[in-house]
Formats: sequence, structure tokens, C-alpha cells
Amino acid sequence: MDKYAHEFVQLGLRLVIVEQLETPEQMKERMSKEKGEGRKSEKTLQRGITQVLTKGTIVSFVDENQYLPNYLIAVFKHGSLVGYSLL
Repeated sequence: MDKYAHEFVQLGLRLVIVEQLETPEQMKERMSKEKGEGRKSEKTLQRGITQVLTKGTIVSFVDENQYLPNYLIAVFKHGSLVGYSLL
């Protein structure tokens, strides 16, 4: 999947990763609680977005530039003081 995700992102597309957020046992427990509250419960496992991939957020893909150094800098200004961190 990483290979295809990397190719899509290089084309300028944004991708989201959706994962299962509960186990079947947790779903049964949720359904019994909702039934006790008189609410209609869904019989599907809850899923949600866990990651958004864009050109600016990808850090884990291996590509042709894998041996080039990557840098990250943060700059903070407070009044006349300026601080920075470089990784």
C-alpha cells in the first residue's frame, strides 16, 4: 500500500487512512448500552480517519531520495526574542 499511496501523493492527491476503531466485543457492548437507552444501534464496527497523507505530511515512504537528508525547523517569536529548533 505504501508504494501506491506514495505515487498518488506525488500526483498531488490527498489520501486518508481509515481504520477500525473498535473490536467486535466492544461493538456488542456498545450495542447493548444503546439498546438499554432505547436508541437504535448500528450493527457495524466503528471506523474513523486515523491519518491524512499529503505532500507535506508524508515522512515514512521510501523513495528514490531516501538517502537525502531531511530537516525540520521550528521558529518561535515572543516579543523581541526568537527561538528555534532544528532536527
